[in-house]
Amino acid sequence: MFEGLRELKRDSVLKVFDAVIKRKNTSRTVISQDTGLSFVTVSKIIDSFIEEDIFKQSHTNKCAILKRKSRLISAKQKYWVGIFDIRSTMFSFSVFDLNSSCIKSISKEPEESIFIDDVLRRFIMSAEKFVQEQCYISSCCGIGVLVPGNYDPVTDKVTDSEIPHLGVIKIKEFFSNYTYGHIPYVASLYTSFANELSLTLPDDHSALTLFLDKNCVKTAYALPDRLGKLHVKDLGSLMATPFRRFSSVVRSVPDPDDLFPGLSEILYVLISTLNITDIIVAGYLYSEFSAVPPVLRDYLGRLCADNGATLPAISTADLMKSARKNISREMWRKWMLETVLYEDNIT
Repeated sequence: MFEGLRELKRDSVLKVFDAVIKRKNTSRTVISQDTGLSFVTVSKIIDSFIEEDIFKQSHTNKCAILKRKSRLISAKQKYWVGIFDIRSTMFSFSVFDLNSSCIKSISKEPEESIFIDDVLRRFIMSAEKFVQEQCYISSCCGIGVLVPGNYDPVTDKVTDSEIPHLGVIKIKEFFSNYTYGHIPYVASLYTSFANELSLTLPDDHSALTLFLDKNCVKTAYALPDRLGKLHVKDLGSLMATPFRRFSSVVRSVPDPDDLFPGLSEILYVLISTLNITDIIVAGYLYSEFSAVPPVLRDYLGRLCADNGATLPAISTADLMKSARKNISREMWRKWMLETVLYEDNIT
């Protein structure tokens, strides 16, 4: 398989692949404009993808059948990746197509009385049964694992996780025993989100992300000259009292001192030293965040004004959707490089 693609220039194939999966429907002309490649080169690459059943082609209308450039190109749902999302409150497994759209998913609330490895083992086995009933295993292009905290590829373990027992498990080694022979692609939930965020920002912008969940705040930053070196930093307690749930605090449109106690100085240092242009608020309680930007804007605005600094733009984003999209895209590129284009190029 994939002999036709392997005969083409690898960089050009990857450019076309990335350009197509960013759009649900597109054309050879648009891909040529996006990639800077000639129309002839793009057509040759896309024809090879279609022959391998990775992309599909349709027509905008009957009159366009004879007009090659009017044909619509899109990714097929034949190939898929599976992503495990491990959290303290929920385990989930989702199947994603080439456009990073979720096709199917299952989830389970872990039982606190059982050790994490036993819970994970049972859930992974149920996910495998789910895949066997719902998908073609032969079309699986990889398995990903999103973990809370920092993942160390050397030790294959998670540190600073909200799930204490997760830190003793070798993640890749553990999941490899259950996932169709694929070596899992492991990534931090927070840094995956920050990486996806960096792709949407202008080249000269830097973003600081705040992850809010229950009684904690974490942050990661995406800088133009430091991509791939994102760090998650624990900013400490979220609320003045640990007995109030975050959702109830936000809904009450709290005083800033209740929502971000003691964080203003830390945030200001990060904003000023890293020249942050955007602050993105995210977390598991995405639907609760409508009240956060104005509160945070008022909270930091006074500090910035007193010190002659510019207040960054503040907005919210869906943590899970962005993180899954990022790890899905990384897995597709890994599959393309290691499976489709692993041989030396002839041209």
